[in-house]
Amino acid sequence: MSILKKLGILLLSLTLSAGVFVGNASATPVWEGSFLMGFDDINVDGTMYDVRLLDGTIFQRYGDTPTFTFTTATGALLASQALIDQAFVGEFAHDINEAAGIASPSDYYVFTPYSFIDPDVFFAIARGGSVFETSLASRDTGTDVANTGASPYSTWAKWSLSDPVPAEDPAAPVPEPSTIFLLGAGLAGLVAYSRKRQRQL
Repeated sequence: MSILKKLGILLLSLTLSAGVFVGNASATPVWEGSFLMGFDDINVDGTMYDVRLLDGTIFQRYGDTPTFTFTTATGALLASQALIDQAFVGEFAHDINEAAGIASPSDYYVFTPYSFIDPDVFFAIARGGSVFETSLASRDTGTDVANTGASPYSTWAKWSLSDPVPAEDPAAPVPEPSTIFLLGAGLAGLVAYSRKRQRQL
């Protein structure tokens, strides 16, 4: 087997190992006193997010003109499933009844909103071990209907990127010509060595 093939196999195995490690990582709980306020580092389809569990109305938690991190039902459902798989299972399963706005560890509803078309708010729900999507009127003759503060079983999930890109992100450093030359020379040397060995065989 050529040295290039060996290098390729090594690189592939390292990549797969890294993928398995990230996929199995569990979230980090965020506590405020005795209340579980949310989780950091939840992997949603390969991107890391933080989530906070917040009680109240959609307007209290997302502003007068609500905007959301996930803007499609698919994204909200993926986030809800990730929340179940990485946060509300295993070592954290018993903590769900200590989350802000949730009083029951077995019958909870965590809402991840993705769209607001006044007066309706559309969201995915993580409930027990399953997810589904639905909508509610956010207000009805001046009364907030989608108010998780009125229920001991439900709360909003407010998502954000774990490591948001700064507004003025500095450009990635450009490799110096000497670095590129050394890299090229090294690759050329590997190719030449590989060909020489093949001729000798």
